[in-house]
Amino acid sequence: MIVVVACLVTGLPIPPFASGGHVVAADCSHTWAPAGGSFADSAFGNPANWIENVAPTSGSNVCFSTGDTTFFGLERVIETIDVADGATVVLNAGTLDLNSNSSLGGVFVANGGRIRVGKDVTVPAGRRAGAIAGQAGTIASSTGAVLTIDGALARDGGNQLNLDLDVVNNGDVSVDGALALGPGRTFANTGTVTVAPGANLTTTTITAARFHNTGVVEFSGDTRGPDAGGVRGLQFDNDGTVRVLGGDVALVTTGTGRGTWEIGTVGSDSCAADIGKTPTPGARLFLRPSPTVTMTGGSVTGPGCLNVWNGTADVGSDVVWAPGATEIFSATLRVAGDRTLPQLRLGNGGKLEVVAGTATMRGHISQTTPGQSVRFGGDGRLVVPPAFSVVHELNNGFDIAESLDVVVEGSMALTGAVTLRDSSSLVSKGAWSVGPGSTIAPAPGTLLRNEGTLTVDAGTGSIMFGGGANFDNAGTVRLVRGTLDMRV
Repeated sequence: MIVVVACLVTGLPIPPFASGGHVVAADCSHTWAPAGGSFADSAFGNPANWIENVAPTSGSNVCFSTGDTTFFGLERVIETIDVADGATVVLNAGTLDLNSNSSLGGVFVANGGRIRVGKDVTVPAGRRAGAIAGQAGTIASSTGAVLTIDGALARDGGNQLNLDLDVVNNGDVSVDGALALGPGRTFANTGTVTVAPGANLTTTTITAARFHNTGVVEFSGDTRGPDAGGVRGLQFDNDGTVRVLGGDVALVTTGTGRGTWEIGTVGSDSCAADIGKTPTPGARLFLRPSPTVTMTGGSVTGPGCLNVWNGTADVGSDVVWAPGATEIFSATLRVAGDRTLPQLRLGNGGKLEVVAGTATMRGHISQTTPGQSVRFGGDGRLVVPPAFSVVHELNNGFDIAESLDVVVEGSMALTGAVTLRDSSSLVSKGAWSVGPGSTIAPAPGTLLRNEGTLTVDAGTGSIMFGGGANFDNAGTVRLVRGTLDMRV
């Protein structure tokens, strides 16, 4: 016969448990007695409010086993805090300092409340922490401590939650309002971050902070165009997936990455539209590089618009660039390698650079609105197949520069100042029309060639072809009105 003897070994702490089996702390030295309620700082220091009848000190492991407890203006230093499943502790204003590793599950800030941590802290799987809806607060460290989120962190209902420490998110973070990183901090996302309409991932100062995504970031946009919510002032490096589910999202950022960008959802309205018609896309991503965003791999897809707005977007040869359409406004989109490009609209001096390869259009080229200046450059080749058109209306410039070769096999309608500079070239193989008030100025060293049919309508005035280069005509030139002043 085997006799099993159950022994209680004294001297070893037995971890206390709350309802549901949650371990409240490795060693609860102080357990809060009231079953929830609202309390001032003085209540925290009252021994009668603790099961042990002793008030906590800076070395105490403090536990809350039940209820929803709010402290107003709490100013305390303790070793650790632990809140049981189903219970919450809200720090309404004031500051709580934690000296050792703690769980922040069930702990929330409000009205500018602060949690300062001396060692690493966690939000465990299945638990929530963060800011009360519509309230502001801070979680910070001056010792290099890290916040790891395996459960959920909430920044709901507006206002700002400041994270002045490094963060690793393996769980779920929701942002409605602003989630702001402190100077030099890094937010490493391997989980999911959802950003509500008008909300922002941002910084607390002008000093750079970094958001590195290897998980999923999902934005629901608003209707404010380039001023929409999204990202402000961060280095945003995407090596995971970024989704714009709908509306307008603006990323005022610098960064790099090899990740995926999805603009719009299956079945949502496309950014592609006939020339002269206003597109009504279901989603628009305004990429506002400050000063540069570099994509070295991955893809940009979806039916929505990718708008490059100010700055430079540098797209490597391994990147698939296939949104519904691209708009470049007062910015530069630089694409490398052999590739196809969707419909393109440019404005306010927006520039497409094609480098180290051939870019073949799979849509029209036009302006964002008539009268906008547009630019093209690089050392590669831009080809517009017969199915697509190039249209430039009213005044301002249509400029081709550097050593870019442009071949238009489809129709081309140009009105305004058309210039070729450096060693660039423009070859028209289809129907090319030039309207009243235009000038065509190919500089010395450039090539302007017509292999199709060029129709010139000078109206009641004249159109000058001049600039010091030759005009090669292997096709047909037709003057329908006015004077054609050839100075090439």
